[in-house]
Amino acid sequence: MSYRKLSARPRHHAQDAHAAEAFKKTSPPQWQRSPLAPPKAK
Repeated sequence: MSYRKLSARPRHHAQDAHAAEAFKKTSPPQWQRSPLAPPKAK
């Protein structure tokens, strides 16, 4: 009887390691300047 490796996050049998690394890369953050004056309440 053999034992199978158990992990917290099992991998898909057809998973491509290179594609996973490319997917993990995030795009650079997009910064937005806040308005100088707060919006006025009506």
